[in-house]
Amino acid sequence: MLTIKTEHSDEKFQPFVKPSEALGVYTESLDRRFEMMDESFLHKLLDSMKWEDKQLRTYVEKSQLDLWYKTTKEAAEKTVAEAYRRITAAKAQANGSAKLLEAISSPQGKKGSGLFGI
Repeated sequence: MLTIKTEHSDEKFQPFVKPSEALGVYTESLDRRFEMMDESFLHKLLDSMKWEDKQLRTYVEKSQLDLWYKTTKEAAEKTVAEAYRRITAAKAQANGSAKLLEAISSPQGKKGSGLFGI
């Protein structure tokens, strides 16, 4: 008989994990997504998961997959940070230009209240 793990929705979700942290996942039991499937299919699925785990282990140990993961994650984080910085700077500049244009064109109906005191 196969055991199905129940997952807790209150656990911290981590969308990115090092490849080595994924080793062994779903090789002994499956989660609740697979509860309703035929047991013969579940056994085939576990066999496939074990094969994939073996392949992953090879890449982790021989090809230094964790190092590749770290390097690409850092590069992606830098790229996103730089893109965010550029967008924020452009928006701040646009907002500043809009405020300057508004101050020049609308003296609010009072003499001396415009940008140049006119």
